[in-house]
Amino acid sequence: MSLPRISFTNIDVLPQNKKLEKDADGYYKMDVGAFNCFNSAGEFYLKDNIEETIKGSSSAFMRRITSGYLKGEAGHPAFVPGMSAAQYYARNMRIELTNVSHHIKAVDLVPTATDSGLAGKGNIIKVVAWLRPTGAMGDGLAKDLEDPNCNVAFSIRCITNNQIIGGVNHKALDTIITWDWVLEPGIKYANKADTLKNSLGLTIESLDTQTLDIKALLSGVSLQQILGGGNFSIEDSAYLNEITMELRAKYSVDPAFKHLRKW
Repeated sequence: MSLPRISFTNIDVLPQNKKLEKDADGYYKMDVGAFNCFNSAGEFYLKDNIEETIKGSSSAFMRRITSGYLKGEAGHPAFVPGMSAAQYYARNMRIELTNVSHHIKAVDLVPTATDSGLAGKGNIIKVVAWLRPTGAMGDGLAKDLEDPNCNVAFSIRCITNNQIIGGVNHKALDTIITWDWVLEPGIKYANKADTLKNSLGLTIESLDTQTLDIKALLSGVSLQQILGGGNFSIEDSAYLNEITMELRAKYSVDPAFKHLRKW
């Protein structure tokens, strides 16, 4: 008796082998995330502050994107054994030029008709980015974006403030660093295939997370002193201080624990 044949195929990964929308400058339109939604752990990502964080004139994120400086990396920064919380904070704030894979020129917030699933919170809001492969890792991303058999995913790098309300962990956005090109998305639908399908399969969250007590960072002490001097460029140091000043302005009195999270 012959053994049964078991086949694995990705023929349905990309619907009808369609291609992503691309503008005249070579920027692809991609769904890179969402707000006002649950993850698989039952945590709820609030839409609160996203307009201010993405479009606010005082945010470091807005300064970078309007100045044409916002780039992302191939993979999220890794938490290296022996690394302190402050060092991990610093690495996540920095875009490593030797690992850059894309440039982001615009980010749009797109309301959907899909209910968030939490009473009183309304519908899910998609985050749509216009991005173009560039940098040391850009060739690989460009090939994957054009390959009809290969899916491509992105994941936000940000700082959130967490609060338990009614037994649900509510996660409010404080600072966006960028969106990175990742192997699998933190939010399931933030990928090429679901962008083409225009679907919302919000079920998966990244397992990478690092809790960070930034009371010291917000206390007024020099950031370089807290980080032990650090080998940071003038540009990196300036951006680290800009982000820290932004957080200090929000939490000037006894700031609670913050969470540096990649999802």
